Amino acid sequence: MNPCRSAFSRNALGFTLIELLVALAIAAVLATLAYPSYRQIVQRGQRAQARAALQEASLYMERFRAANHRYDLQLGLLPGDAAGPVALPVSLREVPAGGQAHHRLVLAHVDAGSYRLEAHPVRGDDRCGILAVDQAGRMHASGPATAAECWR
Repeated sequence: MNPCRSAFSRNALGFTLIELLVALAIAAVLATLAYPSYRQIVQRGQRAQARAALQEASLYMERFRAANHRYDLQLGLLPGDAAGPVALPVSLREVPAGGQAHHRLVLAHVDAGSYRLEAHPVRGDDRCGILAVDQAGRMHASGPATAAECWR
């Protein structure tokens, strides 16, 4: 048997345990560095969806006011119909409307001339906290980040 051939065969069998551990350590370091950036990108996308849903709910409230001349009560269509309180449609209460929600939309305040819509994050790790918009289009954020950062 050729000694060169047997040495080559032993090396060609696979990776050593040290090589495998080094590769796993490198992969772990890369994952540790990449995950926070990935999480920020996901949160930014979820905030964008929440902002779009707030704008859509705001348009719903404006259409409601145009039809009823106020934000808080839905007047009956026919004389003698009972008035009912305004409520967001089911399709506007969660973001996204289908699937696992990451924000819940709430009509936090409503009276005849004003309203305040809020998007509450399901998980509490968002820097912007609760996003809100009112009838004048003013945008708010309750977290440590500024409203300008959260609404851009």
